[in-house]
Amino acid sequence: MAHCFIQIIIPQVKNILKNPDEWIGKRADAYGGSYIAVEIAEALKRKTAKNVVLNEVTHEQFNSKEFHDALGDLFWLTNQYIVDGGMVQDAELSKRANPNGSNLEQFLERDEAIKAFLSS
Repeated sequence: MAHCFIQIIIPQVKNILKNPDEWIGKRADAYGGSYIAVEIAEALKRKTAKNVVLNEVTHEQFNSKEFHDALGDLFWLTNQYIVDGGMVQDAELSKRANPNGSNLEQFLERDEAIKAFLSS
């Protein structure tokens, strides 16, 4: 993940900080696009040739203590903002923050930590 942070996140944050008003309540995807869960699962299937299963989670399940404990604080809090509709995905805005961003397939191919995770 250090590679991802240094090469993608830091330049992106610098660009966002130059225009903070444009970014309030929005997100910039590190892989430069807006993908729904089905598209991410399909990309992972193509990359790994493994069966990727999406489990639908209701709002009530997501907000349960069991689900929170299973994800851990960091992942649960990150996703809570998305689940509650507080974040707006905007692919074009993401491209402005990170003009050198890649699509999801390029990101999966390039990032060493993700490649290691996917090959396990």
